[in-house]
Amino acid sequence: MKIMKYLLIPAVSFLSTAHAALPLRVSCATDPVTTMFDIAENGEKLEVSVLHMNGIDYAPLDVTVITPRDVESYLPKKAAALKKMPEMSTFTWPMKNCRVHDGFRFECFGTDDVQFHNGVKLAPFAAWSERIIHNNPAGSYIERAIVLSVDVDGESVHVRMVYPESGCTVNGGSLRGPFAK
Repeated sequence: MKIMKYLLIPAVSFLSTAHAALPLRVSCATDPVTTMFDIAENGEKLEVSVLHMNGIDYAPLDVTVITPRDVESYLPKKAAALKKMPEMSTFTWPMKNCRVHDGFRFECFGTDDVQFHNGVKLAPFAAWSERIIHNNPAGSYIERAIVLSVDVDGESVHVRMVYPESGCTVNGGSLRGPFAK
């Protein structure tokens, strides 16, 4: 009974105190590592970092259905714009322009964090995450995706990477790697 008393006191204290939600903190990486995302709430801003470990030539591109016609016209234009981005980018959004739904899902639209890389204007438009639930004959599983939408010298580019659920840590974990400051 004495042990229960000591366990009960912290629980009552925790439940009776108003706690703010943890700041959003998500890190996602593939295995082997190709494209990593790190999202961190930092005061009044949300920082979204992306790192393409194998170089920008291997960065994921777009969030749409691709048709044979797109291979000839649409994709070369988008790929040329994407190749102008650096291998690692960090953009920020004011938290007032973001919505956080749970420990992983978020969306941010509108920021003035315009940057230049080798004379190329990078104007981030949006960043968001997705939780994808698959149910098929092979079974049920969950994937997570992070999307970064950037205007690269006037061309809209979407970098979207899908990860297995185990490829992301939420509010902690050890995937920080090259994003450590």
